[in-house]
Amino acid sequence: MEEHLRFQFPIADRRLPLYVETSGRNHNQEKISRPVGYPCYHWLQTQEGEGIISFGGRTCSLPVHSGVLLFPGISHTYEAVTAKWETLYLTFDGSLAAEILIKLGMERSASFQWAAVVPLSSALWELIEDMDEEGNLTGLDGSAHIFKLLTGLKKHALMDDRASLSLHLERLGMVVNWLEHHYADPSIGLDHMASIAEVSTRYLNRMFNSAFGVSAYHYLISFRISKAKEMLSGKSQLTIRQIATESGYRDTSHFIAAFRKQVGTTPQRFKELYHH
Repeated sequence: MEEHLRFQFPIADRRLPLYVETSGRNHNQEKISRPVGYPCYHWLQTQEGEGIISFGGRTCSLPVHSGVLLFPGISHTYEAVTAKWETLYLTFDGSLAAEILIKLGMERSASFQWAAVVPLSSALWELIEDMDEEGNLTGLDGSAHIFKLLTGLKKHALMDDRASLSLHLERLGMVVNWLEHHYADPSIGLDHMASIAEVSTRYLNRMFNSAFGVSAYHYLISFRISKAKEMLSGKSQLTIRQIATESGYRDTSHFIAAFRKQVGTTPQRFKELYHH
């Protein structure tokens, strides 16, 4: 049996709302220490044995039927506490990964536990087996596996400290849902978002920094740019000026500058590269 089975997925898949970066099995998990965290979302679950993980100022055990979801940039260490600790892992990201996670109630790094009778333990293993047998999976297949795992966690698993975060989560969810319907309005800002959550703008920023690692304003900009990328990559015949307006920008040059800062290229170039 191989000690470490790892699959790296194509860079081209990274334009998807959800994409798999890597996935694999570690037959005998070694000690890992990442002071600056991992650049993508990182799911780690125990297949056999038991490990221990430290992150966010807390330490928890990872026996069979448990796992941990680490957000990008979260410092962490983990190691085995049994003679053998077999793990499965998945690293992923995507233009809509943050929105999907918050709507599923997974607004920060956390550990999860589930009953032996539910199929969560096999959800990630199916992806690894498919990759091992076929040698390749399309990006959409990988996205489907991620979504199956995340929705399975929402339905069957217990997340740590969920009760204490219920109000925090409810308010964040209210803001995210509100933005989905109002992001195209150029007049909205932090005051409007704070009023929806019924908190001060200062506390709103604390909520968004805790959940996403960015301020509420930065989240709003990223949300608008994400919507613009969807329009640019679709079959719409909208002009750049029209897309700027649909994304919540009064001024096209401001939109282009914000897009370039977020994406690294202009909207027109992004559209050309995507359709090419």
